[in-house]
Amino acid sequence: MFTYFSTFITGLNEVVSDALKKSVSSVRIEQILDGLIVYKTNVNPRQIRELRFFNNSFVLLETVRGNVSDDTLKKLVDKVTGVKIQIPVEKRTSFRIMFSKENQPVSVEPKILQSLEKKFASKDLSVNRTSSGVELLFLARSDGYGFFGLRLTRHGDYKKTLHPGELRPELANLLCCLSDPTQDDVFLDPFAGYGAIPIERAVSFPYKRIYAGDIVPNLVSELKQKASKLGKRFIIGQLDATKLNTFSDSSISKIVTDPPWGIYSSGKNFD
Repeated sequence: MFTYFSTFITGLNEVVSDALKKSVSSVRIEQILDGLIVYKTNVNPRQIRELRFFNNSFVLLETVRGNVSDDTLKKLVDKVTGVKIQIPVEKRTSFRIMFSKENQPVSVEPKILQSLEKKFASKDLSVNRTSSGVELLFLARSDGYGFFGLRLTRHGDYKKTLHPGELRPELANLLCCLSDPTQDDVFLDPFAGYGAIPIERAVSFPYKRIYAGDIVPNLVSELKQKASKLGKRFIIGQLDATKLNTFSDSSISKIVTDPPWGIYSSGKNFD
């Protein structure tokens, strides 16, 4: 049985806990903090990588708990240095060691890094600081908790891959989870925008039919192109969310959407 820890969007502890229980068989949640969950399961790492509602996931190798005033990173490094830890890799590869303090990458003294690299180097693991096969992460939180793990996933730089205001895939996935998806759902997103929600529903969950629309023609065209590239078929068209009379009563079973709150808060009036 593996122990994992995964990070997620803060403030969604209960939603993430429920999503994990539904997605992973025989899971036992050991600990849940704001934005981080620790759990045990017989599921192998490949399946954990496929959980789209997490930001990043790791095999847990060691952990510490200190006071908020403690130097958690130093405490974690000291503990890892003093115990024997087996790195679970499936084949010969290279590794690098990274350090994070309160969600920001940090450096440590060269002699500390070299000592840790020497500790974990073996015939199956060689050091490569620039283009490694696996990454070992020391993560220190502001609440005094520290985690050392083998990284399983890394999402891309959303500043480069997402448009301004576009939902992150993890959040879109969790919103779909909240709708309790079934294979009989007729699903609608009337404020589809760049398509994060309907695409996530089509990729990750069962459905009977999906409708997605937006009032902006360019967004509709872009969403059609995205759906085509993914090989997912759902009904996309220009749609005014204030006038949904094109749909008959009771024809839609689930609506999940992300209204343009920024526009509403700008002071414009809508009838």
